[in-house]
Amino acid sequence: MNEQLLDALDTAETMEEVAENAVHNALSTMEESFGLVKNNLLLKKGELDKKAVEELAPIVNIESDEQLKTVRRVLTDAGKSIKEVSEMRLNTTRPIDAFKKEIISVEKEICANLQTESDRVKGLADSYEVTEAKRRKEEQEKLQREIDKNNEVERVRIALKSEASIKFDRFVANVVEELKTRFSKLTLADFDSNISLLNNYKPILKEDAYDSFFVAYYNNALIQGDEYLKLQRHAKVDIPLQVFQERYAASVNAVVSEIKAMVPARKKELQDLADLEEKNAEEARRIREENERKANDEREKRAQAAKEEEDRKRKEAEQQTSQQQLQSQLSTQSKMQAVGPVSVKKSLMKASVTIYDAYKELVSFYIKSGGDISKLEFLADFAAKNGQPKITGVTYNV
Repeated sequence: MNEQLLDALDTAETMEEVAENAVHNALSTMEESFGLVKNNLLLKKGELDKKAVEELAPIVNIESDEQLKTVRRVLTDAGKSIKEVSEMRLNTTRPIDAFKKEIISVEKEICANLQTESDRVKGLADSYEVTEAKRRKEEQEKLQREIDKNNEVERVRIALKSEASIKFDRFVANVVEELKTRFSKLTLADFDSNISLLNNYKPILKEDAYDSFFVAYYNNALIQGDEYLKLQRHAKVDIPLQVFQERYAASVNAVVSEIKAMVPARKKELQDLADLEEKNAEEARRIREENERKANDEREKRAQAAKEEEDRKRKEAEQQTSQQQLQSQLSTQSKMQAVGPVSVKKSLMKASVTIYDAYKELVSFYIKSGGDISKLEFLADFAAKNGQPKITGVTYNV
């Protein structure tokens, strides 16, 4: 080995080259030694193969204790031969294993400080990535909650007003229906007294009835009770009691005027009916039933008309809510840029697809409902910028 080291020093210029040359020379010597060991092992192969063929191969069955003893002796001898070959191999590989173990130990010692610092810095990097990913996720979730809350606030704000208008109209319709029903059921005996009350009747909308109009469902996971009450108060400011009172009085007084105009004819009809009852009870019954049938038909028509009007207003409110939510989503897109480059890109792509599809649905719904898209600027603008996207069953008039 010393001669190999001297040869390596003679031909090397750096310590790295010295090490490389020494290893190269050592490997050359080792290869020669390995060749000799291999040849010796191969010589043993013939001996072991002979034992396998002559001593073990003939044994196919054991039929007595004597045969068992013989087999055990043969097996012991075979085991010794195999162990002898193993020892020949170990005599060569033990020094190599020891040298390898020593080199690995030196490697670990050399790299110890760098490895320790690398592990420490890697821990810092991993910790930062985990913390930053958590922070971005929390920010995105916070922003999504803010968007969801803003959408819910806007929906409730619109719903409170639209529901108040719908409930008010229903309330007025019920009062009107009650007046007409009572008038249709008046008898000759109580006719004058009730008409006297009607002449002095002044329609007044009570405050508790007014308060009952401003009720809408809200998601209490997004809006707290005090926030909902605040939205209620704002809705009442926009539609005060006085506004509903004036509309209530106008609607009811109009019906009262209609009823008053019918008083003479109705009283004459009741008087004629009473006279007829005296003469012909059967004809009187028929006329009474006919009058009741007509009254029922009128009530059903009025109820159907009121329901259709209520459905129309609710659809308008839902359409307005959809528009407001879409505009809210557009206004919050810029905020998503603070979340982080990767999640922002995905969020913006998702938001763009969602908004595009939502506008397509809104355009489709509006046109199918009989609306002219050119009269809604934001829909017309969307259609123009997006090349009038194709929607099944929809044609444009932009």
